[in-house]
Amino acid sequence: CLAGALPARRAWSLEQAIEFGLRVAPAGLEYCEEPVRSPEDLSEFFRATRVPVALDETLDEHLRAGHSNGPMLPELPDGLAALVVKPSLVGGLEATELLAEAARAAGVRVVLSSAFESSVGLAAIGCLAVELDQLQSSKLA
Repeated sequence: CLAGALPARRAWSLEQAIEFGLRVAPAGLEYCEEPVRSPEDLSEFFRATRVPVALDETLDEHLRAGHSNGPMLPELPDGLAALVVKPSLVGGLEATELLAEAARAAGVRVVLSSAFESSVGLAAIGCLAVELDQLQSSKLA
C-alpha cells in the first residue's frame, strides 16, 4: 500500500487519468487529488479505477462562487476520500471547523493545507489539524 496522496491538480483528460489510475491502483494510493480536468468526470474516474479521489480546487471554486451561506459542500463525487481545505481560502479557522463538521457528517476526511500563510498561520493550521483529528477520533470511538 502506498501511504500518501497524489496532487494531480486537474492535469489529465479522463482517458489519461484512467490510464494512470489503472497503473497505480494496485499500490493502494490513499487518494488522487483532482486527477481530471473536469470535476464532473471524478465519479467516472473512480468507477473505472477504484482509486479514491479528493477535492481541492473544486471546493475552493465552489466556495468562491458563493454557493454557500457559510461553508457548504459541493456535490460529492463517487469515491471521495478527502476534502483538501485551505483555511485562508475558506474564510478562516472557524469556517474551516464548520466545513470539517459538514465533511464528517458526509463521511469524508478533511486534510488541511495552506495557500500563502506565514509561519504563524501554518502553526494555527497545525493546531487546528490536531483538534480536528481528535474530534474525528472521538466520534469513531
